[in-house]
Amino acid sequence: LERAAGNAAAARERYEKALEIRKRLAEQMKGDVQAQRDLSISYNNLGDLEQAAGNAAAARERYEKALEIRKRLAEQMKGDVQAQRDLSISYIKLGGLETTVGNTDVARELFEKALKIHQRLVEIMPDNVQLRNELSIILQVLKEL
Repeated sequence: LERAAGNAAAARERYEKALEIRKRLAEQMKGDVQAQRDLSISYNNLGDLEQAAGNAAAARERYEKALEIRKRLAEQMKGDVQAQRDLSISYIKLGGLETTVGNTDVARELFEKALKIHQRLVEIMPDNVQLRNELSIILQVLKEL
């Protein structure tokens, strides 16, 4: 709510607190998929704040931590649509950041990874509107790069 209201400082404080809690939980419950996923979401939330503030290096660091977790989860749960989609979203977030800072070649590679994942997911769930919409966005971004 703070972020939506434009209060980045309050949002950062809450996201940092959530991150610390989720780190502890993920450490205590190493095998718990939801605890690991929640941790990756906290890293993404902070990455979004950093990117919006123009702190590309800090955003990249947060997004890469989320990506690391999501790669591990996607590998563990190859048939899980949510884990695969989460991995794709991490590639999209990093690709968007790289586009913003002018690293077009790196951005293209990241979006192509997201594309491959989303294409497979749409094959599995062809009636899923969200997946199809995200796929069309990825295709549009790649067309513009």
